[in-house]
Amino acid sequence: MNLVFSYGSLVDHFPKSVIKEKALFTGEYELDKTNIFVSLIPGHTSKSFEGVILELNDDELVKADAYEGVPDLFYREKVIVLTEDLDEIEVWIYLLKEHGVSFPAHKWVERDLEQVWDKISILVFQGPFHF
Repeated sequence: MNLVFSYGSLVDHFPKSVIKEKALFTGEYELDKTNIFVSLIPGHTSKSFEGVILELNDDELVKADAYEGVPDLFYREKVIVLTEDLDEIEVWIYLLKEHGVSFPAHKWVERDLEQVWDKISILVFQGPFHF
């Protein structure tokens, strides 16, 4: 099994894989909010970031890599996180390869629109709306 620290939307794709609800990653990183999603990039001061720990099998890890855009946009690295039980655990984390990178937004927007449409379809066609 593969332990992965999620500080963003990855947990939405593997909600049943959460094994720790609270974990803390500390490192010289900062949040990059300049693109279509939040990502961690190298920084100059040590900061802490809250997230969850996922336990993924090998197939799920391949899917997580694809979702995160590995190897084109992100890379996966082993880091140590601190759990709410004060245990130190080695996990994978996804980090942005390059600050200010231009994302092929159409891939993510298209994927996200499909997910949004699926959710809208469920609401419209299965309730609570009645036409």
